Amino acid sequence: MALLSKIRGRAARFRASLYADDAAIFIRTDKDDFKNLTQLLCNFGEASGLNTNMAKTSVTPIACEGIDLQALLAGLPIKRSTFPIKFLGLPLSPTRLRRVDFQPLIDKAASKLSAWHGKNLTQAGRATLTKSVLSAQPIYLITALKPHKEVLDEINKIRKRFLWAGDQELTGGKCKVNWIRSCLPKKFGGLGVLNLDSFSRALRLRWLWHEWVSPEKAWVGSDPPCVGSDRLLFAACTTITLGDGKKAKFWQSGWIQGRRHKDIAPNLYKLSKNKQRTVADALHRNN
Repeated sequence: MALLSKIRGRAARFRASLYADDAAIFIRTDKDDFKNLTQLLCNFGEASGLNTNMAKTSVTPIACEGIDLQALLAGLPIKRSTFPIKFLGLPLSPTRLRRVDFQPLIDKAASKLSAWHGKNLTQAGRATLTKSVLSAQPIYLITALKPHKEVLDEINKIRKRFLWAGDQELTGGKCKVNWIRSCLPKKFGGLGVLNLDSFSRALRLRWLWHEWVSPEKAWVGSDPPCVGSDRLLFAACTTITLGDGKKAKFWQSGWIQGRRHKDIAPNLYKLSKNKQRTVADALHRNN
């Protein structure tokens, strides 16, 4: 008999997310499930010597309106937290993240400037630190999340200030090259500074690419961190060669001379009940 109740719902595909010594475990709001999970963790600790640190363990409710969590958690030495939470260094929330949730990323970039003493560095030294550190810091986050445009703008201000002014205030006269040109590769007359906005979009398109070439990945089937314009760009930049039709989506994929059915017949798309069906399913017996 299973000790933990089955999680219901189409979105509930995984019971746990594990990485190194960090674990996120999803359970139903059932007192027996809380009790059994606690016992499982204790048994695992006794068998392996890897005991769970309850002081660093928290429970975060998801869609638990009308449920008495205090009664469910009675007797468990676990603190309660609310979204957004941080997991593997990323802010996570079932709703759209706010700008303030990305503030630690901005603060982290700004904290570097006082320690570097930019006024004592040459222009070449500041350019190297801008490209190797300030431009590299956000990459981990923008690989998995789509930050607000204002967040990238703030990081760009920090990069521009350090590159051109060091520790001083940035004025227009100190910018020797405009920022758009600074972000161009050197062979095109730029400085090779990473364009965070373009690179962020490229990383998001990479999720759509992996949906095609790596269907075995565990996250395939969930919504990647992409917006509608990302999918339009991906459709415009790729060509689909139709095989058995079991991978291409009838409405969403551009399998008709590079065009998507949802764009060719938008009114029919709105009336369609199954917008995620594959080409093979849609054309089965000329459906």
